[in-house]
Amino acid sequence: QTKQRAMRVYTKMYKRSLLELSPLDGALFSLQWSPTRPGTLACGGVGGRVCLYDLTVTGGEDVQPTTQFRACDRGTNVQGVAFNPVLPEYLATADGFAVRVWELGLGLTTPRSNESGFIDAVANAETAAEASA
Repeated sequence: QTKQRAMRVYTKMYKRSLLELSPLDGALFSLQWSPTRPGTLACGGVGGRVCLYDLTVTGGEDVQPTTQFRACDRGTNVQGVAFNPVLPEYLATADGFAVRVWELGLGLTTPRSNESGFIDAVANAETAAEASA
């Protein structure tokens, strides 16, 4: 059974999701994949919260945030997140009142060895399982 408040990652070929990314509560409104880490993405959500997911660390089908923080003092919803494509250690967030820029730690921005291979392996394992079902 799928969760109503989860973000799902799919392949192009199959209807079943590879992963479900679950916020701790509430909805997710925006998402961006890291330009330097194919296994890392940032989501903006309800109550000013930003969730960062590192798929190489949090494996499994139901993925919880690797880290999260409150991006808006007012608790307004984060409606936009964007990594800086030139300086990917910076993440911008936007709510209805302001745009803020956050400096992320090296663990979330430094590419890991064979990270692309890990993501490919997850997708290929799931699509192979779907094809044999």
